[in-house]
Amino acid sequence: MKHTPEQLLDKAKLNLMLNGGMFLTSVALQLTHKISDIVPTAATNGKHVIYNPEFFSALNHDEQLGLMAHEVWHVAFDHMTRIGDRDPKMWNVAGDYVINLMLVQGGFKLPQGGLLDPQFKDWSTEQVYDYLMKNADPDDYPDFNEDIEYGNEDGDESASEERAKEIEAIITKAYTQAQIAAEEGSIPMEIARKIDRLLNPRLDWTELLKRFVDSHNKNDFSFRRPNRRYFPDVYMPSAYSENIDHITVAVDTSGSITQELLTKILSEIAEIKELFNPTRMTVIDCDYVIHNVFEINDDTLIGELPFTGGGGTSFRPVMDWCKDNETNVLLYFTDLYADPITKADRYTFPTMWICYSDHVAPEYGETIYCNYED
Repeated sequence: MKHTPEQLLDKAKLNLMLNGGMFLTSVALQLTHKISDIVPTAATNGKHVIYNPEFFSALNHDEQLGLMAHEVWHVAFDHMTRIGDRDPKMWNVAGDYVINLMLVQGGFKLPQGGLLDPQFKDWSTEQVYDYLMKNADPDDYPDFNEDIEYGNEDGDESASEERAKEIEAIITKAYTQAQIAAEEGSIPMEIARKIDRLLNPRLDWTELLKRFVDSHNKNDFSFRRPNRRYFPDVYMPSAYSENIDHITVAVDTSGSITQELLTKILSEIAEIKELFNPTRMTVIDCDYVIHNVFEINDDTLIGELPFTGGGGTSFRPVMDWCKDNETNVLLYFTDLYADPITKADRYTFPTMWICYSDHVAPEYGETIYCNYED
């Protein structure tokens, strides 16, 4: 007896419930799965998963299961809203590489032609995307329907924002159910980090930064440095330290930074200067090499500092500079996408990474996350 595409779809959903684990099953059951020829193979926009009837029916049962798991993982990874301003086609390719490798390692079978490369083992989608943008030709990959995958049916921007909230709710609910089933350890790290931020909102980074600096600083109040915020009406003491004479601030000016983001970072640096008023403050412009070293004084217009960069990223030039130029605290604004600094590198100065991406925190130093889109 020949089954209809809809019957095959129902069977694949049942197989996913039996083989996909609680987290993936929960995500799948919160989505609408439907058969339609508006896509050549399969696609999802975070609300619906659409399967081409001829393509889906031509697959064997194992491949149908693998295809469904693949599309559901796109939602679980939140690839629809994490895309940012990246190229949609290559972002989708990067997501395919991450998901397919994970599925094959988990014993799933993929339809023929699925993108697979073992070199991307344990890479995040962002890392694969950055690699592909530098090393791959987009024309080598099939055409991609951006309107279906990353658009919305009504073309309404507010609907897209609502969709993002719906996806977050789906992921959070699935994680909660995985916890109940004691399966949360099977969730990929880049998803786990997103869930952690959803369940544990980030604190105000300036408060965290103040705690960090204070933890490396014996604060005292001194009238040798009057607090300029109260001049000329009131002569108030300022926080002063014999220990924290030199704060170094590094800005990752690699190709991933935009002018808008740089402007916000420079505003934060100006606030750090006003808040802590160190004896010496150095701001370093660095991508994979140091381009500028600015010594900041009371007359410096931090928001007008000329930054260059635009290449790749390496943290070592700044770390070595701080090693050779004694600094009490290094604050590094970065997306953290570079070879990490480890404890084995034997740097000894306190370091805080101020990260504006989803990258995992390095083992050396402390990391705080800032959402500059808010």
